[in-house]
Amino acid sequence: MHMYKKAGTLACLLPFLAICIFAARPPFLYPALPFDSVPKSTVVSSLQENPTDRVKLLAVDGEYAWYGTKASQGLAAERLKSALEAKGWLFLQQEGSGYFFEKDRKKIVITSQMWTREFVFFKAPNWITYETPISFHVMTPPFSFIADDP
Repeated sequence: MHMYKKAGTLACLLPFLAICIFAARPPFLYPALPFDSVPKSTVVSSLQENPTDRVKLLAVDGEYAWYGTKASQGLAAERLKSALEAKGWLFLQQEGSGYFFEKDRKKIVITSQMWTREFVFFKAPNWITYETPISFHVMTPPFSFIADDP
């Protein structure tokens, strides 16, 4: 009889423990990042703290800058378009996961990637980060500035 009480207690605790683990979802349970320059835990905590209407600069990795937001794919795309249009970029078209923009005869393609069901990443040429600071926060060294819209 004593063994059945322990089994019953364990049966009650396991679902509770599983819910707690997946509700908090530690960073090691997220998929691999498409860039190596920032730890997964930093990206997750930054995007969790992110106000819902913002897109953040997460990392500059080689020739590309990676941005992220906590939103559905469609809402994230609208945020990206709005931020770039506010800086003078004209949205031309979307082809698959690529968003095409033009400004002063320069054309760029920014691609999107649904990282998880709640986070979307954008990959853009890194020169846009310095020429057109879009309302993004820079998170880790060597990037020590914050480029926010006023």
